[in-house]
Amino acid sequence: MDAIKKRKMVIALIFAAIIAVIIGLTLFPSRQHQIVLTHQGDNPPSLQRLFQQLEKDKFTTEQRSSSDTLAFYRCETKEDYRFSGSGVRSFYFSRTFPIKAPIGNVYPDFHLYVLSFENAQQASAYAIKINAAKRYYDSNDDKCEFDKAPWKIVTHGPTLYYLDTRAQMLVDFIERYGKLLEKE
Repeated sequence: MDAIKKRKMVIALIFAAIIAVIIGLTLFPSRQHQIVLTHQGDNPPSLQRLFQQLEKDKFTTEQRSSSDTLAFYRCETKEDYRFSGSGVRSFYFSRTFPIKAPIGNVYPDFHLYVLSFENAQQASAYAIKINAAKRYYDSNDDKCEFDKAPWKIVTHGPTLYYLDTRAQMLVDFIERYGKLLEKE
């Protein structure tokens, strides 16, 4: 094989590789969405109202680390949404003494994630996307293993609230407290 044929073959291989990359990027765009949010100042009045009601209802409040990433995955479209930054805050609420229930004493608890967007349109758009997806625990495999815990999404202006709890029997709590977050 002479030098001219080798050079033509190398050029053809490089050209084919460039075309393959372009086609790959066109047909299979990245489905990972990293959304970095910035805390927008004071807590909204709806969140203040929730804290006051939970205090009356004898819940303890624990603010969790804001360095965690809140992630959702939509199997059908293979879209991965990861929210991080100071605009993602996490709280854990638990009742310090039991509530009588038919199955015995129950200690209700739930999580609240507060996502601060720049405007109400962004919050509503991401509420729709999250609602179509499910929260998952990052496991580095290609399975759709979802957190099966009950959850509720509420938006109020530029703020999106994601509430979840550990058991179906506690869903009334996230429903009740979610309604507080929706009010003006």
